[in-house]
Amino acid sequence: KPNIQIEFAKPTNLKAVLVISSSNSNVHIWNNARLARRYTNWGATLNSNYPNAQRGNPDYGLGEPAGCGKSVITVAAHRAELIIPGGQIVYGQLANFSSRGPTVDGRTKPDISGPGQVVKSAVNSFDPEPGSIIDSVSFNGKTYGFANYSGTSMSGPAVAGIVALMLQAYPDLTAQQAKDIIKQTARLDNRTGNIDENGHLNWGWGKINALAAVLVAESLNPKLSQQTIVNETNTRIFPNPTREILRVEANYLIVNYQIYDLNGRIVREVNSTNDISGMLEFNVSDLPKGMYLLRLKGLEKSEIQQFLVH
Repeated sequence: KPNIQIEFAKPTNLKAVLVISSSNSNVHIWNNARLARRYTNWGATLNSNYPNAQRGNPDYGLGEPAGCGKSVITVAAHRAELIIPGGQIVYGQLANFSSRGPTVDGRTKPDISGPGQVVKSAVNSFDPEPGSIIDSVSFNGKTYGFANYSGTSMSGPAVAGIVALMLQAYPDLTAQQAKDIIKQTARLDNRTGNIDENGHLNWGWGKINALAAVLVAESLNPKLSQQTIVNETNTRIFPNPTREILRVEANYLIVNYQIYDLNGRIVREVNSTNDISGMLEFNVSDLPKGMYLLRLKGLEKSEIQQFLVH
Protein backbone atom coordinates (compact mmCIF):
# COMPACT_ATOMS: atom_id res chain seq x y z
CA LYS A 1 0.00 0.00 0.00
CA PRO A 2 1.20 3.59 -0.53
CA ASN A 3 3.32 4.69 2.40
CA ILE A 4 5.56 7.53 3.54
CA GLN A 5 8.32 7.39 6.13
CA ILE A 6 9.29 10.59 7.92
CA GLU A 7 12.43 10.53 10.03
CA PHE A 8 13.50 13.01 12.69
CA ALA A 9 17.20 12.33 13.03
CA LYS A 10 17.92 14.57 16.01
CA PRO A 11 14.82 15.23 18.10
CA THR A 12 14.73 18.46 20.09
CA ASN A 13 12.17 20.13 22.31
CA LEU A 14 10.36 21.25 19.18
CA LYS A 15 7.23 19.30 18.27
CA ALA A 16 6.34 17.90 14.88
CA VAL A 17 2.78 18.40 13.70
CA LEU A 18 1.48 16.15 10.96
CA VAL A 19 -1.44 17.48 8.93
CA ILE A 20 -3.33 14.94 6.83
CA SER A 21 -6.01 15.67 4.25
CA SER A 22 -7.83 12.51 3.27
CA SER A 23 -11.18 11.85 1.61
CA ASN A 24 -12.99 8.49 1.68
CA SER A 25 -9.91 6.62 2.88
CA ASN A 26 -8.16 5.44 6.02
CA VAL A 27 -4.72 6.64 7.03
CA HIS A 28 -2.66 4.61 9.51
CA ILE A 29 0.24 6.16 11.39
CA TRP A 30 2.87 4.44 13.55
CA ASN A 31 5.18 6.39 15.82
CA ASN A 32 8.29 4.21 15.84
CA ALA A 33 11.60 4.64 17.61
CA ARG A 34 15.01 3.97 16.15
CA LEU A 35 16.95 2.19 18.87
CA ALA A 36 20.26 0.35 18.63
CA ARG A 37 20.63 1.35 14.95
CA ARG A 38 17.37 -0.25 13.92
CA TYR A 39 13.68 0.61 13.84
CA THR A 40 11.43 -0.93 16.46
CA ASN A 41 7.79 -0.60 17.50
CA TRP A 42 8.83 0.59 20.97
CA GLY A 43 8.00 4.17 20.09
CA ALA A 44 5.73 6.50 22.03
CA THR A 45 2.04 6.91 21.34
CA LEU A 46 0.81 9.84 19.31
CA ASN A 47 -0.26 12.94 21.21
CA SER A 48 -3.19 15.30 20.66
CA ASN A 49 -2.03 18.34 22.64
CA TYR A 50 -2.20 20.61 19.60
CA PRO A 51 -5.28 22.63 18.61
CA ASN A 52 -7.79 20.44 16.72
CA ALA A 53 -5.38 17.47 16.72
CA GLN A 54 -6.78 13.96 16.94
CA ARG A 55 -5.13 11.35 19.12
CA GLY A 56 -4.37 7.99 17.59
CA ASN A 57 -5.10 4.54 19.01
CA PRO A 58 -3.01 1.37 19.24
CA ASP A 59 -5.14 -0.54 16.74
CA TYR A 60 -3.75 -1.72 13.39
CA GLY A 61 -0.31 -2.00 14.94
CA LEU A 62 0.67 -5.11 12.97
CA GLY A 63 2.29 -3.02 10.28
CA GLU A 64 5.17 -5.20 9.18
CA PRO A 65 4.46 -7.57 6.26
CA ALA A 66 5.69 -10.77 7.97
CA GLY A 67 3.03 -10.43 10.67
CA CYS A 68 0.10 -9.81 8.34
CA GLY A 69 0.19 -12.84 6.05
CA LYS A 70 -2.98 -14.90 5.93
CA SER A 71 -1.08 -18.17 6.37
CA VAL A 72 1.35 -16.78 8.94
CA ILE A 73 1.06 -17.59 12.65
CA THR A 74 1.25 -14.09 14.10
CA VAL A 75 2.48 -14.08 17.69
CA ALA A 76 1.76 -11.59 20.46
CA ALA A 77 3.85 -11.49 23.64
CA HIS A 78 3.06 -11.83 27.33
CA ARG A 79 5.09 -12.33 30.48
CA ALA A 80 5.08 -15.95 31.55
CA GLU A 81 3.31 -16.78 34.81
CA LEU A 82 5.30 -17.52 37.94
CA ILE A 83 4.05 -19.51 40.92
CA ILE A 84 5.49 -17.99 44.08
CA PRO A 85 5.65 -19.63 47.53
CA GLY A 86 2.11 -20.12 48.78
CA GLY A 87 0.78 -21.07 45.35
CA GLN A 88 -0.08 -17.58 44.14
CA ILE A 89 0.31 -17.03 40.39
CA VAL A 90 1.89 -13.71 39.39
CA TYR A 91 2.62 -12.04 36.04
CA GLY A 92 0.90 -13.39 32.93
CA GLN A 93 0.02 -9.94 31.61
CA LEU A 94 0.27 -8.83 27.97
CA ALA A 95 3.59 -7.14 27.21
CA ASN A 96 3.33 -3.41 26.65
CA PHE A 97 5.23 -3.70 23.36
CA SER A 98 2.95 -6.36 21.87
CA SER A 99 1.26 -5.01 18.73
CA ARG A 100 -2.51 -4.89 18.51
CA GLY A 101 -4.60 -5.87 15.49
CA PRO A 102 -6.48 -5.96 13.26
CA THR A 103 -4.67 -5.88 9.93
CA VAL A 104 -5.41 -2.91 7.69
CA ASP A 105 -7.86 -5.06 5.71
CA GLY A 106 -9.76 -5.94 8.89
CA ARG A 107 -8.59 -9.48 9.69
CA THR A 108 -8.14 -10.57 13.30
CA LYS A 109 -4.49 -10.67 14.26
CA PRO A 110 -2.47 -11.76 16.19
CA ASP A 111 -3.29 -15.48 16.22
CA ILE A 112 -1.73 -16.52 19.52
CA SER A 113 0.37 -15.12 22.37
CA GLY A 114 3.64 -16.61 23.57
CA PRO A 115 6.03 -15.88 26.45
CA GLY A 116 8.10 -12.89 25.31
CA GLN A 117 8.95 -10.71 28.28
CA VAL A 118 11.99 -11.20 30.54
CA VAL A 119 12.98 -14.45 28.82
CA LYS A 120 16.39 -15.93 29.57
CA SER A 121 18.06 -16.37 26.21
CA ALA A 122 21.43 -17.38 24.81
CA VAL A 123 23.68 -14.45 23.86
CA ASN A 124 25.68 -14.26 20.66
CA SER A 125 29.24 -14.71 21.90
CA PHE A 126 30.44 -12.16 19.31
CA ASP A 127 27.98 -9.47 20.43
CA PRO A 128 30.00 -6.56 21.87
CA GLU A 129 26.94 -5.25 23.77
CA PRO A 130 25.07 -8.32 25.04
CA GLY A 131 23.40 -6.57 27.97
CA SER A 132 23.47 -7.80 31.55
CA ILE A 133 24.70 -11.41 31.73
CA ILE A 134 22.63 -13.34 34.29
CA ASP A 135 23.96 -16.85 33.71
CA SER A 136 26.68 -18.64 31.76
CA VAL A 137 27.91 -22.04 30.69
CA SER A 138 31.40 -23.19 29.73
CA PHE A 139 32.04 -25.38 26.70
CA ASN A 140 35.37 -26.34 25.14
CA GLY A 141 37.19 -23.72 27.13
CA LYS A 142 34.88 -20.85 26.22
CA THR A 143 32.19 -19.21 28.35
CA TYR A 144 28.80 -18.49 26.80
CA GLY A 145 26.39 -16.08 28.44
CA PHE A 146 22.65 -15.76 28.91
CA ALA A 147 20.64 -12.58 29.37
CA ASN A 148 17.02 -11.58 29.85
CA TYR A 149 15.46 -10.28 26.64
CA SER A 150 11.98 -9.05 25.78
CA GLY A 151 10.14 -8.79 22.49
CA THR A 152 8.11 -10.75 20.01
CA SER A 153 11.58 -11.88 18.97
CA MET A 154 11.27 -14.07 22.07
CA SER A 155 7.61 -15.15 21.79
CA GLY A 156 7.87 -15.90 18.06
CA PRO A 157 10.66 -18.48 18.48
CA ALA A 158 8.80 -20.02 21.43
CA VAL A 159 5.79 -20.71 19.20
CA ALA A 160 8.05 -21.89 16.37
CA GLY A 161 9.67 -24.36 18.77
CA ILE A 162 6.26 -25.73 19.74
CA VAL A 163 5.40 -26.18 16.06
CA ALA A 164 8.66 -28.12 15.70
CA LEU A 165 7.51 -30.45 18.49
CA MET A 166 4.15 -30.83 16.73
CA LEU A 167 5.96 -31.81 13.53
CA GLN A 168 7.99 -34.33 15.48
CA ALA A 169 4.74 -35.84 16.76
CA TYR A 170 3.18 -35.83 13.27
CA PRO A 171 5.67 -35.15 10.43
CA ASP A 172 2.91 -34.73 7.83
CA LEU A 173 1.27 -31.85 9.71
CA THR A 174 0.35 -29.02 7.34
CA ALA A 175 0.87 -25.34 8.07
CA GLN A 176 -2.89 -24.79 8.28
CA GLN A 177 -3.33 -27.73 10.65
CA ALA A 178 -0.61 -26.36 12.91
CA LYS A 179 -2.25 -22.96 12.98
CA ASP A 180 -5.71 -24.39 13.63
CA ILE A 181 -4.49 -26.64 16.45
CA ILE A 182 -2.61 -23.82 18.15
CA LYS A 183 -5.73 -21.65 18.09
CA GLN A 184 -8.06 -24.45 19.21
CA THR A 185 -5.88 -25.50 22.14
CA ALA A 186 -5.03 -21.97 23.34
CA ARG A 187 -5.48 -21.51 27.06
CA LEU A 188 -7.39 -18.69 28.73
CA ASP A 189 -7.00 -17.20 32.18
CA ASN A 190 -7.94 -14.13 34.16
CA ARG A 191 -5.48 -12.06 32.12
CA THR A 192 -6.87 -12.99 28.72
CA GLY A 193 -10.50 -13.05 29.84
CA ASN A 194 -13.04 -14.95 27.78
CA ILE A 195 -12.25 -15.09 24.06
CA ASP A 196 -14.86 -16.29 21.57
CA GLU A 197 -14.38 -17.99 18.23
CA ASN A 198 -13.60 -14.64 16.57
CA GLY A 199 -10.40 -14.12 18.54
CA HIS A 200 -9.08 -11.02 20.29
CA LEU A 201 -7.09 -8.10 18.88
CA ASN A 202 -4.55 -8.30 21.73
CA TRP A 203 -4.32 -12.02 22.51
CA GLY A 204 -5.44 -13.70 19.32
CA TRP A 205 -7.11 -16.91 20.50
CA GLY A 206 -5.24 -16.96 23.82
CA LYS A 207 -1.92 -18.15 25.23
CA ILE A 208 0.01 -20.93 23.52
CA ASN A 209 -0.49 -24.31 25.18
CA ALA A 210 2.45 -26.49 24.20
CA LEU A 211 1.29 -29.74 25.76
CA ALA A 212 -2.22 -29.64 24.34
CA ALA A 213 -0.97 -28.69 20.87
CA VAL A 214 1.56 -31.53 20.77
CA LEU A 215 -0.95 -34.08 22.07
CA VAL A 216 -3.42 -33.15 19.36
CA ALA A 217 -0.74 -33.25 16.65
CA GLU A 218 0.28 -36.68 17.92
CA SER A 219 -3.30 -37.89 17.72
CA LEU A 220 -3.42 -37.06 13.99
CA ASN A 221 -0.64 -39.52 13.31
CA PRO A 222 -2.29 -42.45 11.46
CA LYS A 223 -0.26 -44.91 13.53
CA LEU A 224 -2.58 -44.16 16.43
CA SER A 225 -5.88 -46.00 16.59
CA GLN A 226 -7.93 -43.26 18.23
CA GLN A 227 -8.96 -39.87 16.96
CA THR A 228 -8.64 -36.99 19.38
CA ILE A 229 -11.16 -34.19 19.42
CA VAL A 230 -10.26 -30.88 21.01
CA ASN A 231 -12.86 -29.02 23.07
CA GLU A 232 -15.76 -31.07 21.75
CA THR A 233 -18.79 -28.83 22.18
CA ASN A 234 -21.14 -31.58 23.39
CA THR A 235 -18.87 -32.55 26.28
CA ARG A 236 -19.45 -30.52 29.43
CA ILE A 237 -16.77 -29.97 32.06
CA PHE A 238 -17.91 -27.98 35.08
CA PRO A 239 -17.55 -26.05 37.29
CA ASN A 240 -14.58 -24.49 35.55
CA PRO A 241 -12.65 -22.91 37.30
CA THR A 242 -13.10 -25.17 40.30
CA ARG A 243 -11.77 -25.50 43.84
CA GLU A 244 -12.81 -29.05 44.71
CA ILE A 245 -15.18 -31.06 42.52
CA LEU A 246 -14.91 -31.39 38.73
CA ARG A 247 -17.76 -32.98 36.77
CA VAL A 248 -17.69 -34.32 33.22
CA GLU A 249 -20.63 -35.18 31.00
CA ALA A 250 -19.77 -36.81 27.65
CA ASN A 251 -21.87 -38.49 24.96
CA TYR A 252 -19.59 -41.53 24.81
CA LEU A 253 -18.27 -44.11 27.28
CA ILE A 254 -15.13 -42.97 29.09
CA VAL A 255 -12.75 -45.83 29.91
CA ASN A 256 -9.76 -43.80 31.07
CA TYR A 257 -8.84 -40.27 32.04
CA GLN A 258 -5.52 -38.55 32.65
CA ILE A 259 -4.75 -35.16 34.19
CA TYR A 260 -1.60 -33.37 33.04
CA ASP A 261 -0.02 -30.27 34.49
CA LEU A 262 1.41 -27.73 32.04
CA ASN A 263 4.89 -29.21 32.43
CA GLY A 264 3.63 -32.38 30.77
CA ARG A 265 3.58 -34.50 33.92
CA ILE A 266 0.69 -36.91 34.52
CA VAL A 267 -0.59 -36.00 37.97
CA ARG A 268 -3.47 -38.46 37.96
CA GLU A 269 -4.61 -41.42 35.86
CA VAL A 270 -7.71 -43.54 36.41
CA ASN A 271 -8.83 -46.58 34.42
CA SER A 272 -12.48 -47.58 34.49
CA THR A 273 -13.19 -51.26 35.12
CA ASN A 274 -16.79 -52.40 35.20
CA ASP A 275 -18.21 -48.93 35.71
CA ILE A 276 -17.86 -47.49 32.22
CA SER A 277 -19.79 -44.28 31.94
CA GLY A 278 -20.04 -40.97 30.11
CA MET A 279 -20.27 -39.14 33.43
CA LEU A 280 -17.42 -38.51 35.85
CA GLU A 281 -17.09 -36.70 39.15
CA PHE A 282 -13.81 -36.39 41.00
CA ASN A 283 -12.10 -34.24 43.59
CA VAL A 284 -9.20 -32.01 42.51
CA SER A 285 -8.71 -30.13 45.79
CA ASP A 286 -5.36 -31.90 46.26
CA LEU A 287 -3.95 -30.33 43.09
CA PRO A 288 -1.94 -27.09 43.34
CA LYS A 289 -3.59 -24.01 41.88
CA GLY A 290 -3.09 -23.64 38.15
CA MET A 291 -4.15 -24.80 34.68
CA TYR A 292 -4.48 -28.51 33.84
CA LEU A 293 -5.32 -30.67 30.84
CA LEU A 294 -7.88 -33.46 31.14
CA ARG A 295 -7.52 -36.21 28.54
CA LEU A 296 -10.64 -38.35 28.27
CA LYS A 297 -10.35 -41.68 26.47
CA GLY A 298 -13.25 -43.66 25.06
CA LEU A 299 -13.43 -46.88 23.11
CA GLU A 300 -13.41 -45.12 19.73
CA LYS A 301 -12.23 -41.59 20.40
CA SER A 302 -10.63 -39.33 22.97
CA GLU A 303 -10.55 -35.62 23.67
CA ILE A 304 -8.65 -32.99 25.58
CA GLN A 305 -10.23 -30.39 27.82
CA GLN A 306 -8.72 -27.67 30.00
CA PHE A 307 -9.65 -26.72 33.54
CA LEU A 308 -8.38 -24.33 36.17
CA VAL A 309 -7.94 -25.00 39.87
CA HIS A 310 -8.11 -21.75 41.81
